[in-house]
Amino acid sequence: MNLSRTLCLLMLFVFAVVLPAQYQNFDVAIYCTVHDVDRLSDLDVAEQKFNAISSMLPVDKVYLETFRGMTQIEKEKIQRVKDFFEERGVETAGGITPTGDVRIAGHMAQLCYSTQKHRQLLKDVVVFTAGLFDEVILDDFYFTNCKCETCIEKKGDRSWVDYRLKLKEEYSKNVLLPAARKANPNVSMVIKYPNWYEEFQFTGYNLEKESEAFDAIHTGTETRDPSYTHQNLQPYQSYSIMRYLEHVKPGRNNGGWVDEYSRRSLDRYKEQLALTLYAKAREIILFHFDSIIRTVDCGDSSRILMNVVPEARKVFDKADCFLGELGDPVGLAAYKPYHSSGEKYLHSYLGMIGIPIELSPRFPEHRDVVFLAESAKYDQDILAKMKAHLSDGGTLIMTSGLFQALEDKGVQDIIQADVTDRTLPVSRFSDMNFRDVYSSAQPVYIPRIDYPNNDTWKEVVGMHSGNSFPLLLKSNYKSGLVYILTVPNNYSDFYNYPREALGMLRRFMLNDMPVTLDAPSGVSLFLYDNNTLIVHSFLSHNTRVGIQVKSRDAELVDVMGGRNLRGAERWGRTVFDTFIAPHTSRVFTIK
Repeated sequence: MNLSRTLCLLMLFVFAVVLPAQYQNFDVAIYCTVHDVDRLSDLDVAEQKFNAISSMLPVDKVYLETFRGMTQIEKEKIQRVKDFFEERGVETAGGITPTGDVRIAGHMAQLCYSTQKHRQLLKDVVVFTAGLFDEVILDDFYFTNCKCETCIEKKGDRSWVDYRLKLKEEYSKNVLLPAARKANPNVSMVIKYPNWYEEFQFTGYNLEKESEAFDAIHTGTETRDPSYTHQNLQPYQSYSIMRYLEHVKPGRNNGGWVDEYSRRSLDRYKEQLALTLYAKAREIILFHFDSIIRTVDCGDSSRILMNVVPEARKVFDKADCFLGELGDPVGLAAYKPYHSSGEKYLHSYLGMIGIPIELSPRFPEHRDVVFLAESAKYDQDILAKMKAHLSDGGTLIMTSGLFQALEDKGVQDIIQADVTDRTLPVSRFSDMNFRDVYSSAQPVYIPRIDYPNNDTWKEVVGMHSGNSFPLLLKSNYKSGLVYILTVPNNYSDFYNYPREALGMLRRFMLNDMPVTLDAPSGVSLFLYDNNTLIVHSFLSHNTRVGIQVKSRDAELVDVMGGRNLRGAERWGRTVFDTFIAPHTSRVFTIK
């Protein structure tokens, strides 16, 4: 065990008595809303609260918001708070949340970028903020859902998507950014993109053009509770969206942003932080100051209620011990074009069943195995790209949703099948040879796929009532292999597949990866290009996990434990059987 790791482990044991030191592999920032800044302008309050936080968590930067919901902070107040933090060695940046002062159907109203009134309002706010800070971030309300008479008139016969994308691109490039740079030639303008990346285009978030125009981007990695929220984002997305936006603006995706809302346990909050860092975030923003540290009035005095701050520190302390040993993330190369939507967030459901995903807005031409969900249909040249990849000897995995979307556009030239509208249940699973049969706890409903025997083959099979149906269908095209992955009607039904069936899918889908898992759903794998890996369990119980390394005589070293795992050779692989505790991660190096 090297010295730095020994020191990190020692820090974990003496957490309660050691004051925090700055982290080596990432920066910690806290976002302060307008209302936070207003309260912190009372320097006695600022001193009390910041001392409480900084005694438990190193803070590198604070973002001080100047505008939210038509409330703009006074210059004297924000300057006082800015000076307070900078005198304590904390970097400051500006923040803007461009929202209105009324609510529509219970939700915060957005500004209207079709009217001169709001266009000038936000321009003035940006000039004011850029005059105070050399870095300004736009919170993830920089979109428009306005359907006022002016918007409807200017939209005309165009779709809302087309109108809003062009409207926001024009305002960003011609108004907002020039105004900021005129006010402060040194300013770095950052746009924070929210977690709902499948739907950006519907409200004018122009991920392609805006990301090019802004100096940097930031990523919303809040996934919160996957069941009891409107978005139903899967926990793995705290990792996958960071990777997607890193490919949108390589090297200038500054970091991830997590709040502590809509969760049933602290484990869910901690996992969002951890996965953001596993995706190699350079900075992590905690939202927001008064949310992560609260004050209660006890009569003669007030007390600081510590809530998520110590939990965040535990995550950061542990992660900083090994992040420097991880290479660049790798995974199943997945393509999602700009302004596309289809089989929404499916990639993160696959991440939850142990398939590491590397999502990109560009077709991964130099990867052996490429995965395409239905969203790929938005690329007008997708069939040509698919054929070129297969002609070069590559492997292509498309979903049943994509096949159905392209069925009348020429995909039958690549693989002959018929994804029907009939739904059927399967509750038993096997491989193409039916050597063993495994049962699920409840039926999984899938679309029925008809196919021509001997031109295509079922590699993974679902069975019910005397019939069997393809869950993974295979054919060939020139020198390449093409698969159709059957996607359940409810994507989370992938979690009901028995672990043996999940193992079959992983074996085909991760054919170009050095490691696969033998694990139930709810256990995720994160791979890096220097033979390091992380296994994380989202489950609430101890879980047996098999780590399958695709080489003989491999050794697996537990990075945090500093010990070698004993493996056994099976089928030309080295298999390591171990356990993982609930809501924890284990980090390994392959020797």
